[in-house]
Amino acid sequence: MKKIAILFVLTTLFCCSTDETSTISENVNGNWRLTNYISLMDTQTILGSNDVIYHFDVDSKRVVIRNYVETIYPFIKKTGSYPLAGDNTTIIIGGRKYAYVIVDGELKLSENSGSGRLTNTHF
Repeated sequence: MKKIAILFVLTTLFCCSTDETSTISENVNGNWRLTNYISLMDTQTILGSNDVIYHFDVDSKRVVIRNYVETIYPFIKKTGSYPLAGDNTTIIIGGRKYAYVIVDGELKLSENSGSGRLTNTHF
């Protein structure tokens, strides 16, 4: 099962850019469940297995997020369809830039403020 970890920076925003000669790995495609999220906030994030779903479509350059707990955790990306860009080391989701790597079936995104984990699901 693939997993994704997201590391967020609450205080630093990165400049967004794309590299037209490289593309995001096709291994990112599909549905991912956010299973863990750690941030610098006082609130501990407790997520159920289907509370937040990310659907990456590298070919159409979109990611659709279904966030069923956005009123509880407003700092997690809201439900919606976001533009997806990047290259073989960077993913940009709705204007936010993340470094990424896939290791042992886990996709890790890092931005510098906390961490989260998504696991790949097949719907």
